[in-house]
Amino acid sequence: MPGIAIRGCGIVTMNAQRTRFARGDILIEGDRLAYVGASLAAVPEDSLVIDGSGKVAFPGFVNTHHHLYHPLLRGLFSDCDLVGWIQACVLPTTPHLSPEDLFWGTRLTLAEAVESGVTTTIDWSYCLHSREHAAAVLEAVAASGVRVCFAYGPSLLGGDFAIDLDDLDAIRSRCFAGGREAGVVSLWAGLGGPNYQPEARLREEVEAVRAWGLPVHLHLAEHRSQASPEALRMLERCGIAGPELLLAHAIHLSDADLDTLARTGIKVSYNAPSNMRLATGVCRAVEMRRRGVDVGLGLDSAAANDTNDYFTLMRTALGLQRARWLRGSCLTTDDVLEMATVGGAKCLGLEGRIGSLEAGREADVLLIEPRTLNFMPLNDFEPQLVLCGQPRNVDTVIVAGKVLKRHGELIGIDVESTIARCAEAARRVLATAEIPRPAGLSP
Repeated sequence: MPGIAIRGCGIVTMNAQRTRFARGDILIEGDRLAYVGASLAAVPEDSLVIDGSGKVAFPGFVNTHHHLYHPLLRGLFSDCDLVGWIQACVLPTTPHLSPEDLFWGTRLTLAEAVESGVTTTIDWSYCLHSREHAAAVLEAVAASGVRVCFAYGPSLLGGDFAIDLDDLDAIRSRCFAGGREAGVVSLWAGLGGPNYQPEARLREEVEAVRAWGLPVHLHLAEHRSQASPEALRMLERCGIAGPELLLAHAIHLSDADLDTLARTGIKVSYNAPSNMRLATGVCRAVEMRRRGVDVGLGLDSAAANDTNDYFTLMRTALGLQRARWLRGSCLTTDDVLEMATVGGAKCLGLEGRIGSLEAGREADVLLIEPRTLNFMPLNDFEPQLVLCGQPRNVDTVIVAGKVLKRHGELIGIDVESTIARCAEAARRVLATAEIPRPAGLSP
């Protein structure tokens, strides 16, 4: 397989020294970065050469919380808070989702995410009513080429958050050869956690997934009704409070809770657009970071957030904290880019592998085109990436050495067919769940 040479681009490495090159080259061999630095005299003759003139290379964005099938529920119950939205939208549709529905929803999400530069994401995957449902999600993930942490979650039928341990073990054997990784896809456990499960059941699940060596992703303290120090105490009693635990939301936490996060090494995904849309509150991301807690950014879902646009995520993550603190310096644009790259990689246990452009790391690369109406004039690239960027500025996306977007166009997916299949699935699921849609406006 020939390598890739990106020539003549600006480079923002996001390494520990924050090294930048005004004009340089990047060489990719297989799935790895072989060279990142000043312009070379020549590149290997068999390389696919990408002209990076006028563009800037940046590490791929890392998304630390998602529900990939959710575009099927986009735009519904837009004026509900979290509890009302779950009751009106999520629970009624859950029983009616087929493996094929999950496949197409996942395909659409990952395509939209790639458009805005997401190269790595985690899926707290639920509605897994059978092994076939889980296999369909994994099939869609594999077809996308995106680096995905697949957090095997519950069926949620009847509101039950228990995962089927037998099915998880079968998927682990069938799709991951009894291990944790299959190409760029890795296996996690998407547990319900203290807010949704009794301690005895949570302990049983923790013991099983820890024996299999799986990290854990769960929701915690998303809603004000879930504010309780008992939740983190339960996690500690169950032996799960540590660096291989990633919490989604973690909004309604006390100072003592934040100290526990810092002491144990628990990671947190900050989901600003979803928290705003569902009126759940503001994650204490500033205080967490000051204590040394690893915090990443999460899109959450295209139903709770209604978009998979990572630029929207970065801007809202920044703006929500500044509005709360009434101070611009509480969270800087560099802080946000760190959470979007190397910080997100830490949250997913992928530090040292992704998150920065350095020789030896896995080749997840973006080429950003700033010569657009929304970005120019180019005065200071990194702040403008957060404050001005849009998906149209992402010219090229490479994941593990594979090109997924080039010249602003997605590669390897039939967009029109995917949209049509998702529209068909949404019509059927909503009709079966007896959720009305506006007459005359739905294609």
